[in-house]
Amino acid sequence: MERQLSIHSSEWKVMECIWEHEPVSIMQVVKFLQEKSGWSKSTIITMIKRLQKKGVIGYKENGRSKILYTLVSREEIALSETDTLLEKVFHGSISLMLNTLLNEKSITAEERAELIDILDKPEK
Repeated sequence: MERQLSIHSSEWKVMECIWEHEPVSIMQVVKFLQEKSGWSKSTIITMIKRLQKKGVIGYKENGRSKILYTLVSREEIALSETDTLLEKVFHGSISLMLNTLLNEKSITAEERAELIDILDKPEK
């Protein structure tokens, strides 16, 4: 991956709202998030500005309103965040990460089968 994308957990909520409703006006995002989270308008606007600076959302002028759209996919950010976690916590070891997760959480037979299918896929 060319760039590391890192967003705070509260910024994830803003991104989820934009992904779900895009293109969406800033005021619509404010309304959705105030109802869900109870955050103030200024808090939401601040997070939107941070996301713009990080280059993950953009906007276009539409009269007096700004229409937000995403510049990266949910998958791109998830992959970047996963890579960061893998390197920081598990020293890049996927097997250590999986072992840790599987020791802490039990998985269903269906999830086990999915993991086996994933591991049996030929490498890219």
